[in-house]
Amino acid sequence: MGDGRVAMILDPAGIAEFSQLRFKEVGSEEDRRLQEKERRALQDKAPRQSIILFNNHPDEYFAIPLERVSRLETIAVHDIRKIGDREYVTLKGEGLTLLRLERMLPINAVPDHTDELFVIIPKADSPMGGIVASRIVDFFETDVAVKEEPELPKEVAGSGMVGDRLTFFLDMDKVLASFKLLLGQNGEESR
Repeated sequence: MGDGRVAMILDPAGIAEFSQLRFKEVGSEEDRRLQEKERRALQDKAPRQSIILFNNHPDEYFAIPLERVSRLETIAVHDIRKIGDREYVTLKGEGLTLLRLERMLPINAVPDHTDELFVIIPKADSPMGGIVASRIVDFFETDVAVKEEPELPKEVAGSGMVGDRLTFFLDMDKVLASFKLLLGQNGEESR
């Protein structure tokens, strides 16, 4: 030390290596904590809403605000009738056009081995049809922050985590508008 005393010189990199410290993992853990904090801040701003969580394909989750749903029905697959490429079912003495989400969104179809399906009938000025679902997962009261993503189709308002599932939230106004277009393209007058 210049005055005759001995001082030990430490090598921080060598100590870290000897102790098997991984600063990269500490940094990624800090990043994860920051992301979790941002997610919580978004959730605090998100309003609480009641949703219906459902599947088209077992691995794909969708949500619709409960306030946009008129009713839910269960139908047997063998009760579905086809006219051209359109599907119908008779509910309460009236024909109801069925809308399969895979016709308007780039998603997987309802599995073929299904015997029973669910029909989500949205609130609309006039009942034009029902959305086919392979399973109603649950009803939730949630404050999930829906993240808008420009690359998603216009019928999808955004995505968010409901429980541990990535869920796509449908924009019912745009779904119904696309449904009307699909009906119009198939030769039926839009209502």
